[in-house]
Amino acid sequence: MFPIFQCNQCEFRAADNGTLKKHIRVKHDKIRDHICQHCGYGSSSAKQLESHIEKKHINPKRRKLKPIPIVGMRLKTDWVPPPKPRKPAGGATPSSAAAAAMGLTIRR
Repeated sequence: MFPIFQCNQCEFRAADNGTLKKHIRVKHDKIRDHICQHCGYGSSSAKQLESHIEKKHINPKRRKLKPIPIVGMRLKTDWVPPPKPRKPAGGATPSSAAAAAMGLTIRR
């Protein structure tokens, strides 16, 4: 059986001491030793920093759309579909209006 290393600040357990030390640095000591050179964002791992730079600085438009808590509303950065075209007043549709302009009659 593998020795189990228990965190003395929470219920976390690790199979090796290195994993436990990393857990304590990240979760309890809040050490962020990987800093973004563009905005100062701090991360506990190089992989997280790479992901941050990709999402926020290199290709910010690839992020997923996130609805805000208000039902039916979205963030300003979200894509909103264009409004549907309205039918002209009087019940005429674009095709029947064009036909009437040419002197044609449409049978239905």
